[in-house]
Amino acid sequence: MPIQASKRIPISKEDRIKAVFLHQKGKSYSEIGNELNKSKSCIKTIIDRYNKTKPYDDRPRSGRTRISTEKDERKLVRLVQKK
Repeated sequence: MPIQASKRIPISKEDRIKAVFLHQKGKSYSEIGNELNKSKSCIKTIIDRYNKTKPYDDRPRSGRTRISTEKDERKLVRLVQKK
C-alpha cells in the first residue's frame, strides 16, 4: 500500500501570530477559530505548540536533504528536452 502525503493545509505564520495574540487578549479557542476560520482544535494546537517552543516558524521537515541543486535540475531538464 503506497504512503499518502498529509492532506493538511499549512497555517500561515500570520494566522499563528494572530491566534496567539488573540488568546493572550483573553479570547477563547472557539472565538479565535471563528475569527480565523479554523477549527477549535487547530487553534488549541497552535497555542499549545507556542507555549512549549515559543517560535511561530514552521518546524524543520524530516527526511533526507537534497543532493542536487536547482541549477543541476534545470541542466537535467534541458538535457532531456534536447533529445
